[in-house]
Amino acid sequence: VTTDNAKANGTDTNAVQAKVTDANGNVVPNVAITFTADNGATVTTTSTNTDENGLATTTLTNVTAGVSKVTATTNGHSQTVNTTFVADITTAIVTEVTLVDTVTDKVANGTDFFTFDALVKDAHGNLVPSATVTWSQDKGNSVVLASSSETDVNGKATIALKSTKTEALLVQVSASIGSGAAVNADKKVNFKAQLVTLHGATTNAVNNAVVPNTKIELFLSQSDTTPAYSATSGSDGKYTISNLPQGVYYAKASATGFITQNATVDVQDVLDLEQNFVLSPNLDGKAARIVLTWGSTPADLDSYLWVPKVGAPSTMIKVNYESKSPTGADAVLDVDARNGNGPETITVNSLHPGVYCYVVNRFTGSPQNYGGAKVKLYLSDGTTQDFKIEDAGSTGNMANWTVFKIDTTSGQTDVSVINSINSSSSRGECS
Repeated sequence: VTTDNAKANGTDTNAVQAKVTDANGNVVPNVAITFTADNGATVTTTSTNTDENGLATTTLTNVTAGVSKVTATTNGHSQTVNTTFVADITTAIVTEVTLVDTVTDKVANGTDFFTFDALVKDAHGNLVPSATVTWSQDKGNSVVLASSSETDVNGKATIALKSTKTEALLVQVSASIGSGAAVNADKKVNFKAQLVTLHGATTNAVNNAVVPNTKIELFLSQSDTTPAYSATSGSDGKYTISNLPQGVYYAKASATGFITQNATVDVQDVLDLEQNFVLSPNLDGKAARIVLTWGSTPADLDSYLWVPKVGAPSTMIKVNYESKSPTGADAVLDVDARNGNGPETITVNSLHPGVYCYVVNRFTGSPQNYGGAKVKLYLSDGTTQDFKIEDAGSTGNMANWTVFKIDTTSGQTDVSVINSINSSSSRGECS
């Protein structure tokens, strides 16, 4: 073989040469040689004579890629050699794109993916290896797809279409070679949002009784006026919203006679979530209400409200589990929770001149944490403020959390955030 690996385009040629010698190894000129080839190859010169060097040469073309065996025959003797024709990458196109998976629906979870194959052939139908295939899809950042991949020896390029956590339906994947036309995959696919079950209970912050007929509404954004999902709590105060796509929602819990509670519900990474709503009754002339909630552990967190005494604001009256409604405080501990979760609630009937201070004490010795404690402050002007233990820093082995102060000295109700933790003294920063 003197020239090999021609393109299988019917024009480019491979070349072979036969040498004829006698029994003693001498070259034999002017001997008739015939050439034949298989695998569809066309021999340019099928019959010729050897030259003065005993050599006979011919070329061959083919439109079929692969190995063509060339046979040279003289005087009943023959020899064969293999020549190779390769696919013509200059005429390569994507002929088909197929979904490898047996399903068309998977989950938008950031890990699920579909696999697609693109088959590449040249103008004569030969499989083309080492061709760069360009991939595309029609759902933007909702899915992830590499821009290209290369064909293997069988002319096949493979790619993975990966999910994000955003739902993407009827995704069309396409593939092309160079400036050639894009070929659509044989099937469209879906990454469907994970479906979550959201459930919980609605209770009264003042007496921990269930609140039936509470409307739970979930909105896709804070500016939406129409809920995307909703449910109403039953006579047992419980509600369930099923088949909720994973994501972040803005929730409203409302019931007659109660202040509407707003919350952010994050179900991006769960399949089941318990979201309880502790509702404060309308203040109806009362000055303020403080509601403490936390997780199932620790068992007991205690609310302490230090109240300035009328006429002697530097003297503080303590409202807590030991003195639930002390004389002169005009405030009462409505409920004392000792088995986790809360609520632990203090209602202030009227505000005195001076500075109020609110502290959460970790009564339970172990575990030495606050179970994701949250405090919600309701004021008579309709405003609310939320406080989270996470914002106070490390809580390891810390005995109390000073949450806020209310200064009424000027006749205004000025709330200042303290959010500090201490290892001793139930008064915290309220000294």
